[in-house]
Order: sequence, then structure tokens, then C-alpha cells
Amino acid sequence: MRWAWIIGAALSFAAPFAYAANIAGVVLRVEGHAELVRAGAPPKPLVPRMRLLAGDLVQTGKDGRALLAIGRARVMLAPRSRLRVEAPTRVEFRVGEAFFRVLHRLRRKLGFEVKTTNAVLGVRGTEFSVEGEKARLRVLLKEGKVEARARRGRFRRHKGPPPSFAEFVEEQRRGVEEMQREFEAYVEQTQREFAAFVRAIVLEAGQGLVLSGKDAWTYKLTDKDLGRFAAFESWLEEAQ
Repeated sequence: MRWAWIIGAALSFAAPFAYAANIAGVVLRVEGHAELVRAGAPPKPLVPRMRLLAGDLVQTGKDGRALLAIGRARVMLAPRSRLRVEAPTRVEFRVGEAFFRVLHRLRRKLGFEVKTTNAVLGVRGTEFSVEGEKARLRVLLKEGKVEARARRGRFRRHKGPPPSFAEFVEEQRRGVEEMQREFEAYVEQTQREFAAFVRAIVLEAGQGLVLSGKDAWTYKLTDKDLGRFAAFESWLEEAQ
């Protein structure tokens, strides 16, 4: 009994330190509906000052937004988004849209990674966003650099900007079904006209990246693209 008491006391003493070592971030601000999903527990509402542990999943509803501090990075989840926290320097983007600002010190010392279905984004930049779901993603880099590394195999890097169905429709103005068939043929053609197979793509400030499976396109950001960062930057200023 004496040894059982000693072991129990030791475990109780060590538990807070194990918990502290597992802390990866904290919730700074919440708007609308957002939840925290932790292994072995039912989902619970996300609230400011809530600690984030490695393995936690954060998800927002159709009217929800959340601003998180993960290590020395700041992350804002837009509505209908999901992101899994893996460590103070690594997250897994699941779906929706997320904005990131990574502090200079973290970029030099530890680095920061965003895992997606088909790529790992190694952050050398300070401000960027990731949008999409499953194998189709769009990365917008406002400042710094981001390296997108293929998780398996290589990307087929294409010439020119990514194909846009909306622009194609505007130009063709034909029946919807016929236009869809033509667009699919158009995409197949652009996929054949690629520049090279690459293991990684480095984005410079002011560039965007579209990933669709193994296909990759880079392009110059528009004013509309850059305008998407406004709400994120406003929240960051208010949180400081």
C-alpha cells in the first residue's frame, strides 16, 4: 500500500508537467460558432484563453471565425474551416480557409509547417493563406516565402496561370453541359502542357499557388486576392 501511495503521488505530481509540455497554443478570439474537438471527449464551444493541446481539432461553423496563437504563429480560421494542431510549429489544414502570420524569430529558429493532403508548406514567409479541401488547394503569399513540398512523388508544374472555369464560361457562352465537357478537355490539355516535374515549389511574395492532385500552377496575386487578408490583419491589430 505504501508503494502504491508513493507511485500515485508521483503520477499526480508529474501530470501537470505532462499537460504543460503538451500545450501547443491558445485561443485569442472567437466570433460566431466554433468548436474544439479533443480525443476522448465530446466537442465543446471554443472560447478565448482556451488552451490548445497537440492533437486538438478546431472547427468553425458557417458564421464562425477563430483567432489562434500556435507557438509564435497567429492563425485565423474562416467560416466552415477545420484545422488540427500537431505541435507549436506544425498544423494540419483540413478544409475551408486559414490565414497565417509567422513571426520572424520562429522562421529563423524553428520553422513552421502546414500539412495538407498533397503538400507540406514550409514557411519562410510572414503572411499567407491556405484555402480549399482534400487535394485541391490555393495558397496566397502576401509576404516572405513559402516552400510547397509534395508529400508523395512530384508535382507537374504547369506554364501560365491555373485554368478558370468562370473565365472559360464567359468566353464560350454556350450550353452548360457542352461547356463543362469542353472545360474538362481544356483542363486535360493544360495538364499535358506542363513545364517540368518538381519535388518542391518556392513561392515569392505576391504569388499564388493552385494545387490539384499532382498538378500545380503559380500566378501573380490580384488586388482582390490581397484584399482577403484585411479581416485577418484587423483582428491581429485588435488582439495586440
